[in-house]
Amino acid sequence: MTLYLDMKYAIIPACSALILAGCTAVGPDFQKPDQVKAQNWTLSQAGLYKTTEINSRWWRTFEDPLLRKLVESALRSNNDLAQAGARVREARALREVAASTLFPDIGTSASALKETISENGRIPAGAIPAIPKRRNVFESGFDASWELDVFGGNRRQVEAADARMAGVEEGRRSIQLSVVAESARNYLELRGLQRQIAIIEKNLTLQQHTLDLTNDKLRVGTGTDFEVARAEGQLRATEARLPNLNAEIAAGAYRLSVLTGQRPDALLNDLLKREPLPAPPDRVPVGLPSDLLRRRPDIRRAEYELAAATADIGVATADLFPRFSLTGAAGLEALHFTDLFQSGSNTARLGPQVRWPIFQAGRIRANIKATEARADAAAAAYEQAVLAALGETEAALERYGRELETRRKLQGAVDSNQRAVDLAKQRFDIGTGTQFEVIDAEARLLAVESDLVQSETASLTKLVALYKALGGGWD
Repeated sequence: MTLYLDMKYAIIPACSALILAGCTAVGPDFQKPDQVKAQNWTLSQAGLYKTTEINSRWWRTFEDPLLRKLVESALRSNNDLAQAGARVREARALREVAASTLFPDIGTSASALKETISENGRIPAGAIPAIPKRRNVFESGFDASWELDVFGGNRRQVEAADARMAGVEEGRRSIQLSVVAESARNYLELRGLQRQIAIIEKNLTLQQHTLDLTNDKLRVGTGTDFEVARAEGQLRATEARLPNLNAEIAAGAYRLSVLTGQRPDALLNDLLKREPLPAPPDRVPVGLPSDLLRRRPDIRRAEYELAAATADIGVATADLFPRFSLTGAAGLEALHFTDLFQSGSNTARLGPQVRWPIFQAGRIRANIKATEARADAAAAAYEQAVLAALGETEAALERYGRELETRRKLQGAVDSNQRAVDLAKQRFDIGTGTQFEVIDAEARLLAVESDLVQSETASLTKLVALYKALGGGWD
């Protein structure tokens, strides 16, 4: 009965502490930063865009089955993504570690000891006849402790762990977005290089025909060695462009294989088969500036890091206040093993514990100031992430629109130069023009065709950069 009363009076303050535990935790509550004020993009090419929601799987809009297969393979097997996934699992486990502080610690133990009592101790051996100098002690039982989170320090710690876990997940999404963009960019550049080679091969056929005609005229006495040398020089210069382009195509295939988690030569045969460049969409859905906050993983990660830094202030502030714990143990103790499980061997204890730092030489308050400074830095980092994202997206919109303008003008230049080549050949065939005019016109056509292919490729890769800047493809 006495033990029951003692336990009852010990539990009363502990229950009061549990009631207090429902109070608001110390430290500031996280306030979501202000939304982006800009409602529209600064578009010089407004006709190319629409503010509807972007397609998160934007690579499918190119309607290229192999590109779609490569991207989905990279999402499954890329090793950078595998590392990021492992970091997410680590963060989730650490969150569980933090959450465990809200619950009791319960353990069990058992021991068998041989004791020897000192003859010169506080209770000398033999002073109490019932206690021999040497004896065996057998113990078994449970012990528990529970720190009552009265001021919310542990809850703030869990809050910080939640935010950091979410931030790590956003880091994985950021890597995912980069992997998708890199896969698409490398694939489109490879197809662009193949298109350049096709144009060079077409021009080689034309230049070989010009060289043959020049040799024929030399044989019949209407041509000169100089004209033959010029025609052959143009042909050889054009041929010299092929080796490096083929090397870049192979390098692109190697990069794509590595991005999909395979040996460098795994995709070589599939990618060496020539396919046309995909066509860009007529208009690109870009959403609104405010959509970046929920779409860009780097902004979301910066927001979670700010939330974690804010919660850390509460964790540090809680050190100023006392810590209340409820501890207890129940078990069995006997001098003879055969008596261990008898009713008279029961032992128990239960009671509250209070720890309150009195003097720490300013350590706690200095730590609070440090966490507040880290929170200020995280707030500035968030603002910078938002501004950088807006700037990056505006620049990507401008670059893509301007590249399409360049592409249209180059297409007109190709058409004009093709007419010039046809006219030069007609004049050469009927004897009113020179072979030099034909070679010069063909060289100009090759140069502008090559520029057009590069612009077509650049417009697609800049579209990929735009989708990446918009934060698409990370869900």
